[in-house]
Amino acid sequence: MLKFATNQDKYKILILGDIQAHGIIKEPEQNMLGELVKRTQPDLVVFLGDMISGVGGYGWRKLRKMIYAMLNATVGTTIPFAIVSGNHESFTTLPYSRQIEIYRQYPNCLTPSRCDRACRKAYTLDLTSDDKKPLVRLLFFDCAGSKATSIGQVYKKTKPATLKYTQKLLFDPNCPPTVIFQHIIIPDVQRLLKTYDKDSKLGVRGSGPFRGFRVALAHPETGFLGECPSPAWDNALQFTDWTKSKKVVAAVFAHDHVNSFEDELDGVKIIQCPCAGLSCYGSGNTRGARVVTITRSGKVSSIPYYYNDFK
Repeated sequence: MLKFATNQDKYKILILGDIQAHGIIKEPEQNMLGELVKRTQPDLVVFLGDMISGVGGYGWRKLRKMIYAMLNATVGTTIPFAIVSGNHESFTTLPYSRQIEIYRQYPNCLTPSRCDRACRKAYTLDLTSDDKKPLVRLLFFDCAGSKATSIGQVYKKTKPATLKYTQKLLFDPNCPPTVIFQHIIIPDVQRLLKTYDKDSKLGVRGSGPFRGFRVALAHPETGFLGECPSPAWDNALQFTDWTKSKKVVAAVFAHDHVNSFEDELDGVKIIQCPCAGLSCYGSGNTRGARVVTITRSGKVSSIPYYYNDFK
């Protein structure tokens, strides 16, 4: 259980996505990640998927050393943290359920084991007041995975069991304002994009459902788009449930390394976080993180932090 500090209206969450450690992260990357934590002073850190690259498999001992190095550089054994899986967690030979157990060896890990969850692919943490009344709910989704096809890697839509679990939560009259944390952005993001002809010099090259076009943010003042978003091709209608329930106030995503923005769709804040890792694709201008701030009344905002700003 998480709690607003007495007489404090704001709760800060540092989002670290796509670290994609390939082996033990080196000292420069450890220093950058540590500087992010030092500068932002978060109440909670969320590792939003693709913490490891998965390339090469990795056995238990090697993976444990990699995860320990990442946690020691960021949260240590004191700052509370939660995790969700990304698509890369499924690339390693060690099942994600066992990867979670490595994180859970730290006393400040708030993520339950798979067997302790009401739903294997999702779990919640409540942000409470002094009287333990839930003020805001944090809802975490593990990645549904991906599959190789003739047109490349395709990301799977959210499983029916997970949808059923979240419907039960969100349509409960006692459900407080809810913030979603999920690695891969929802297909509905296309409504926040503007499409151009493939020969245009505007926007970035489209991929997936946007193949043959170029795309840009419909509201460029909200951030930047360095690559085409990569949601699941099939829409599981998650967002429909979120808006119908009127309980979801924001949703936070990673996965698209060189994108960073905050916009609003049907009353829900859509927050895209940049890549926090140094060993995967992306430029120095775009690497970093976002701090998501939540108030007691359930209002959400975010601020980006980029590594180039530290120099």
